[in-house]
Amino acid sequence: MKKLFILSLLFTILVGCSEEDYLVENESLSQSDSVLKTLKSWGFSDDQIEDKGTYYLVDGDMVFYKNKKYHAPKKSSTKQREHPNAVTINNINVFINPNMNLNWRNASISAIGRWNAASSGLFLNITATAANAHIQIMYDSQDPSMNLASNVFGRGTFPTTNGLPGVRIWVNPDFNACSGAITQNMRISNVQHELGHNLGIMHTNQTSASLIPGTPNSDAQSVMNGGKACSINNFSAGDFLAIRHLFPPLTIVGSSLICNTSTVTYNASISTIPINWTTSSNLQIVSSTNTSITVRPVNSAFNGSGFIQATLPSHTVRRNIWVGEAVVDMIEFENGIGEIGYFCSSHTGNTYSIFPRLSGTTHQIRLRRYPNLSIVYSPSTNYSGDSGTLHYTPTPGWYLFEVKRTNPCGITEWFGTEVEFVDCSNGGGGGEEF
Repeated sequence: MKKLFILSLLFTILVGCSEEDYLVENESLSQSDSVLKTLKSWGFSDDQIEDKGTYYLVDGDMVFYKNKKYHAPKKSSTKQREHPNAVTINNINVFINPNMNLNWRNASISAIGRWNAASSGLFLNITATAANAHIQIMYDSQDPSMNLASNVFGRGTFPTTNGLPGVRIWVNPDFNACSGAITQNMRISNVQHELGHNLGIMHTNQTSASLIPGTPNSDAQSVMNGGKACSINNFSAGDFLAIRHLFPPLTIVGSSLICNTSTVTYNASISTIPINWTTSSNLQIVSSTNTSITVRPVNSAFNGSGFIQATLPSHTVRRNIWVGEAVVDMIEFENGIGEIGYFCSSHTGNTYSIFPRLSGTTHQIRLRRYPNLSIVYSPSTNYSGDSGTLHYTPTPGWYLFEVKRTNPCGITEWFGTEVEFVDCSNGGGGGEEF
């Protein structure tokens, strides 16, 4: 019986290694292989997985090394299509093999530029030294272990459990499977596609990976569609959403308000990307590092808008803030019948809005009647927000409608607008600020 079992096993292996039957070949995959088990758990079927000796080739251009470790999918993953292994660094060095021809070197540079233009929290930096690179882009012929068929434009490798991107991208200068000539945009788009794999994005048009929140179930324009080497173009709107989900954009964290005599520190949400800090002219920089900036107002009497700005190698991020006490520059009012410019004395739906609009403030209102400007209405309530309803029905005539605003830095003076209360059944009136 043992001999019969061994002979049967050998027969199965010999049949399983036949290059003439792809499905039989995949049936021979070692079901005890941990990487293979992981691929199966992600939903890949046997006919999508090809055993290449030291690695598995999945869906034509995705490489998984047998000697690496890959996470199994999360049962309730919140993560186009996302690979379970996340890239946890933001500043990634890419080496472009100098022995590729100019077209492919320039295509690689342009593809990197498209990734950097996505305004995400990721920066791909071109390095001249392979030893410093996280990702290397090369011809397949420059790696003895790789030989791409003429109908394969390129291949990428996926991140493993170490938080780093996949280490290799191979491109095929002999690719000839498109109906016409190979264009430079095809080269760029396919390097762009393979970079996506190395950074943790799977094929958009497959069903075996977790859908990234906010992206569509299908996206014909996605540069990450598999099997579309001759037609992919550039990132789709869904691709941008996917990139910014995996690599959230840098944000400037800190108070939205600086009082006139305060010194405030703001922090960058990402510390590994080079930052050049600048501010509006009403702020001065006390100190700065690559991770934070400390500022204070230049003029203790200034009240108005300002900003903190982080300039990254690929784009700029601005945080708008308010400096000093709140101000009132304009009051707009609307009567109860939906017209702007005057209040109706016979309606209770008279509303007003205060500009500039500022969060975190309260305000008070009052009415003073001409000609002697005596106060006829002055509720003690501190109203929140930038608008409200006047709960008062005066007799027709001219009034001064005033607002005083408060924020944590102080209280403004009264700001007034002349307004006429009219009987709306007899026509309109008018008003002006002063």
